[in-house]
Amino acid sequence: MIKSIYTKKLDLDLPSIKTYCENWFDNHSSRMVSNRGGLQSDVLSGSHTPLNDLFLEIEKHSNIYQDLHPVVPIEFEIHPWININRPGSYNDSHIHPSSILSGVFYVSTPKDCGNLVFEFDNGDDEMAPIENNLILFPASLSHRVHTNKSKENRISISFNIC
Repeated sequence: MIKSIYTKKLDLDLPSIKTYCENWFDNHSSRMVSNRGGLQSDVLSGSHTPLNDLFLEIEKHSNIYQDLHPVVPIEFEIHPWININRPGSYNDSHIHPSSILSGVFYVSTPKDCGNLVFEFDNGDDEMAPIENNLILFPASLSHRVHTNKSKENRISISFNIC
């Protein structure tokens, strides 16, 4: 697998996004997919005004990724969800079947909150989570997240491009 990981530092309103994510689980349940001990929303549908700028950035950078690595169809859909990795939580190794690209946007990343690990045939690559950072990668690339060893929640928004 080619190491086709794309990163971009964004300049979004993190306080409003963070509040939106934290409040989400007041009225919605969590699902368990690869997360262990954390919270994960269902795929978001409908209107999510505080996330609109993020969705526009995901669309823009997915098109840039397409120019660099032609895999994204001309017309695509973004399927996002909210993650809150509480202290002690982590994500098992997984891929995103039925998708072309996957990605994550970091909202809140306290020190030692768990690196994102990409699993390549010739060894793993780790990326420390950085607030306001967007990462895109092939959905077929196996990855996991180390345990959040901080005393605070790590908050991110993950997504698939289909």
